[in-house]
Amino acid sequence: MKYWNKKRIERSNWTKIVVSTNDYNKERFLWCKRQASTGRFYRYYGNNHWWFENKEDALLFALRWGT
Repeated sequence: MKYWNKKRIERSNWTKIVVSTNDYNKERFLWCKRQASTGRFYRYYGNNHWWFENKEDALLFALRWGT
């Protein structure tokens, strides 16, 4: 997956996952970047929300990191 840092409007139809902690975990970020998906993801550093372009990517993330 590619990291996407554009405006919120473009992410309006993406799937949002909320993780239980607000700490920045570089392992989660690197895990996303290593996935073979062609989709994109976004994480805002001010909260614990992650957005995924593909629902399948969001599901894998939720299963891996236990929301």
